[in-house]
Formats: sequence, structure tokens, C-alpha cells
Amino acid sequence: MSSYLLTVRDFEVLDDGVRLVPGVPQSHLAEMPEVSRNLMQGSELELRFPDGTTVVTSLVTFGVTVCRDENGEYYFPDHPSRLDLNLTVALPEGVDAIPAGTEVWFVLPE
Repeated sequence: MSSYLLTVRDFEVLDDGVRLVPGVPQSHLAEMPEVSRNLMQGSELELRFPDGTTVVTSLVTFGVTVCRDENGEYYFPDHPSRLDLNLTVALPEGVDAIPAGTEVWFVLPE
């Protein structure tokens, strides 16, 4: 069984994978407790490309955006309950880019 997480608008290539934009809204995760309990590094994700192709990848890391003020202190740019969960995934072999419109689905472990 799979659960829809987000539709990719953009991506950023990092050293350890590809960060997907936008992130998953916390409110969306709150509606899916089975996903919230099971989403972790190494989780299997499906990338459903706009052309109908489906590719399986894995979650490399996830987290929320934090900022740093002039004193070096970290802070959230918004209330923590309204922050999106940023996902970084492994770029599947043979895939050069993750096009806008790609849907990301979490594959629930059996």
C-alpha cells in the first residue's frame, strides 16, 4: 500500500541525494499516522513521473528548515507545527532529474 506525500515543484542536488521541493506539510502528515510512524531513513518511496513511469528510490534524510540569527542561535522561520518536512531522496540509477509534476508516494512496509 502507498500513501501520497507531495508533488515535486523543483529539486536541489546535494552531496547525499536530491532535496525535493516543496516539503511535506506537517498538517498532511498529521492526517496519516501510519506514514508518520513509519517514515525513516531508508524508507522506500515511489517517484511517479508525469509521463507515467514509476521509479523506486529511498529516503536519504528528512528534516525541517532552521535559520541562524546574528548571534549564531538557531530558530524556526515559522511555528514548528506549520513547517514542511523536507525530503532528500537517492537519485535513482539512470535518472538525471526529477521533473516538476512528479508525485512522491511512501510505500508502507508490510
